[in-house]
Amino acid sequence: LKKEKIIYVNNILQWPTSSLINVIYEQFYKVIIIIPYIFITNVLNLCKGSRSIVENYQSLLQKENFDIKSHVIITCLVPAEEILENFFIMLKECTKGYSKFSYYFFEYKEADIVKVDIIINKRIIDNLAFLTHKKNSVKKSEAFLKKLSEVLKKQLYVIRISTCIGSKIIKSITIKE
Repeated sequence: LKKEKIIYVNNILQWPTSSLINVIYEQFYKVIIIIPYIFITNVLNLCKGSRSIVENYQSLLQKENFDIKSHVIITCLVPAEEILENFFIMLKECTKGYSKFSYYFFEYKEADIVKVDIIINKRIIDNLAFLTHKKNSVKKSEAFLKKLSEVLKKQLYVIRISTCIGSKIIKSITIKE
């Protein structure tokens, strides 16, 4: 916070207004991934797409044949948001299930995290708000609105749903009868 006060947010309702925020820190986890060598490009692309920082990767050789690279150990730092969301599922998909994955808390890093509010018919619904990295806010807002429009069936009246950061509307949809 701007008054040099540190707060830990455990609930979205505790999130302060943006005018009070000086810096935001996000949890990063050290992730160790063991995969077959043929999937290294897929996993490095996954790490790149999930705001991860690849620290190191090294080859392991087969015991029988020391000329063939068998497996790779990748060590990287991954934001907590990505691990909680879908990192493990995407890892299993891009390695066809042939991966080992472990992680532990490493450090807090400065991040550009924003609160995305959901507005339904001009009313902010606090329980639907979510936190995300600013560069992912549009994509996640679109996905959220798409899912919400599938859940909410057409009504006898028009439903207008918007996502916003502060007072700026990111995306809007209208569900008509």
